[in-house]
Amino acid sequence: PEYRDHPIARRFGIVSYASVPIHRGDGSFFGTLCAIDTEIRNVKNPRAIAMLEMFADLIGRSLETEERLEAQELLVEHERKLLQIQEEFMAILGHDLRNPVAALSAGIRQMQKEPLADRAMSILGLMKSSLHRMNELIENLMLHAKSRLGGGIGISAQPDAPLGDAITQVVEEVRVTAPDQEIEVDLRLDRPIDCDPARLAQAVSNLLSNAIDHGTPGAPIEVCGRSSEREVTLTVSNRGPAIPEETQRGLFDPFRRGESAEGTGLGLGLYIASSIARAHNGCITVDSREGSTTFTLTLPLLPPAP
Repeated sequence: PEYRDHPIARRFGIVSYASVPIHRGDGSFFGTLCAIDTEIRNVKNPRAIAMLEMFADLIGRSLETEERLEAQELLVEHERKLLQIQEEFMAILGHDLRNPVAALSAGIRQMQKEPLADRAMSILGLMKSSLHRMNELIENLMLHAKSRLGGGIGISAQPDAPLGDAITQVVEEVRVTAPDQEIEVDLRLDRPIDCDPARLAQAVSNLLSNAIDHGTPGAPIEVCGRSSEREVTLTVSNRGPAIPEETQRGLFDPFRRGESAEGTGLGLGLYIASSIARAHNGCITVDSREGSTTFTLTLPLLPPAP
């Protein structure tokens, strides 16, 4: 009755009006759900009131869900931009670190040509080993950033690639950095292999570094390569305790390091090796039991040309 002579009601012929509040899930007031009619209705009917209150409750819940989704989308977008900034920073960092590392490496090579005492030569050897490790970390960092920013690790496959030579060279480099570590090599790659030998050698290098960090000190590490009619398999095996199953599930994720790691890696080695295998349409698997762990990199062979 108090609004029956309201000018807006009179202008539009409104004779029935009902309003119930809409609240969010936290109890805060959002607005009202209104019902109007140009015919006389019993707006105080309990069923009508219950229906309007039910609709207001549904609207409040829907608003809360929508606001949560919007907040979640904003958070995801913020995280995505932050992640991109971090990856760009890693790419720039890795690029800028290359120059001082190259300068230090050149300086060490020059000093090794000079007549030095035995202790000085020994120290230079340790420095060279550290620089090799640093260069490996930078290369992994650069590859990770490029793969994230560019949609994956790119490869340059060569027909009948010298894969055996590339693996042998990288094993010799690792032997220089870990002179006390015995590494046995058995390569039988007697078929033409289309691949990117430099990238696969880097994958083997990462597997070797992982074996040195986690294997039993002094126990030999075995590097094997085999080729069949359909595929190529490269394996790196080391002695040591088994990798726990829960650790194996995230073993090839980036920035994951084993609890027993003694090295100073970034936790990118296995992830990069796995990414290189996928770029060759292959995969890496691990077989770890008490006493030994073997990583197997499998690549499909392209069918021979007619």
